[in-house]
Amino acid sequence: MDQLEILRKNIDQIDNDILTLLVKRFSLVKKIGVYKKNNNMLIVNKNREEEKINALIKTGNMFNMSKEFIQNIWQTIFAESYKLEI
Repeated sequence: MDQLEILRKNIDQIDNDILTLLVKRFSLVKKIGVYKKNNNMLIVNKNREEEKINALIKTGNMFNMSKEFIQNIWQTIFAESYKLEI
């Protein structure tokens, strides 16, 4: 196996890990949705979303990740999460 194949296998494993973590995250999101319904809470919490994205941007900056990249990823995750909370 050459170096490129090894690197690609490592990326494949990381992609699978990311997907597994998203599945776990969305499982928790569903539980949060039930909690919010039972307590008559709004699904969307823009303050929480903004706080979370800002914290992630701060962390991402340490690894030279752009603000836009982080915003795009988490806004997509949040949008899917809101669908699951309903």
